[in-house]
Amino acid sequence: MNDADEEKLQKNRKLCRQFLELSPKIRYVGLMNNFGRTISGQLRKGVIPLFSPDEARDENFLEATRNQLRKKFEKAIGKTRFTITENEKKSARGIYVWLLLSPVLILPVFVSLLLRVDFPEAATNTRALVNIIPLIFHLLLVMGLTSKSAFVYRHTQQAILLIALRAGVATLAISVRPYPIDGIWLFLIGNGSLWLLGSLWGLVQVSRGECWLMEQKRETLAIQTGEAEDISPQIHLARSREFNQRYNAPEAKKHALAAFRGGDREIRSQAVKLLSALHEVEEF
Repeated sequence: MNDADEEKLQKNRKLCRQFLELSPKIRYVGLMNNFGRTISGQLRKGVIPLFSPDEARDENFLEATRNQLRKKFEKAIGKTRFTITENEKKSARGIYVWLLLSPVLILPVFVSLLLRVDFPEAATNTRALVNIIPLIFHLLLVMGLTSKSAFVYRHTQQAILLIALRAGVATLAISVRPYPIDGIWLFLIGNGSLWLLGSLWGLVQVSRGECWLMEQKRETLAIQTGEAEDISPQIHLARSREFNQRYNAPEAKKHALAAFRGGDREIRSQAVKLLSALHEVEEF
């Protein structure tokens, strides 16, 4: 490596570090060429990579190819300034993080409403209303019901089901006896278990790429899937579409990547579209 190459390498590394310093939420910054090969990269200290080396190579190659394909539209819409990619696992994970942290806001409101109600004369409807009003905070989850991702949509529904169960247990806890304090154990054990275990259960499902509600609705493939290396790119594309329609994102992605690696320009273009539809939304 000559002095000019060494100077350029150090300049690229410095640029990566500067981008990392912009926000603690940035995990990794990298520069790559038109073929997806990393020129320089910097991972934040203490951060565990989400991708294996092979997955990182495929992701970089895919992004580089997608960037080249976008150039065909530059005459019509101008050069791409930046793109934003949103992964559905991150969106679904945020739902359960909210469920886990929401009591910080909801419990003070709930207790405040309880103190304003005249017990033990309060009617059942009044007691139920005390539990319903704090649920206004959960209206944020309605945004998940507008998601085009079946994974995010079903996890949002699943989270709303957990919220409904929590509200039901809380209503029962303050209604079984004349005074709310008499049902404190039911509230702590029942509602507390649904809050903690339900939130953690959802987070584990998201990390595994699973969804209980999707399984109940038979929206996953029950057949055993084979390897994705021993068939033609055209068949890989067909299988990727089939798996995508059945909401089996991991298998759909595997076959789309296989088609991308082994296909011609047209097949690669179709594979890129499938991969984009599977796990990300881009804004230009």
